[in-house]
Amino acid sequence: MSKLRLPLILISCVGLLIYLRLGFIFMFFAFLPSMVSYYIDRLPQKPTFKTVLACNLGTAIHPIADMLSHGVAMSHDQFSEALGKPQIWLFIYMGAAAGWGLVYACHFVAHFTVQTYHEYQLYHLKQQQDWLASEWGNDVKPEEEE
Repeated sequence: MSKLRLPLILISCVGLLIYLRLGFIFMFFAFLPSMVSYYIDRLPQKPTFKTVLACNLGTAIHPIADMLSHGVAMSHDQFSEALGKPQIWLFIYMGAAAGWGLVYACHFVAHFTVQTYHEYQLYHLKQQQDWLASEWGNDVKPEEEE
């Protein structure tokens, strides 16, 4: 599959270049954060790339859908209007930044959640041990706590 990946990417890029012409430049710059994450991610299943691409695609889909609907008939004025709006670029790159934020923040959120759960379990077990000790005496406590 990896031998077919590069030719398929090149063929799809040439097809999009022919169909979208100037819109291909917009797509290239819109998905630049996703391309960077693809080459940075060293894990075999590329979870960072998938997260950044999903967030990047979610924010870039509206302007790209407009370009795909116009296709070859899209004029240079329509393209430069879409390319020149800073709100569009801010929205697209904020989506990619949200993907990067998810990649880095989820590690800390998951660590906090697991740590809180284990501390709760330890607290609950300590309460049960104290209850058993009050009912059965100190014989049920481990020796290091006596």
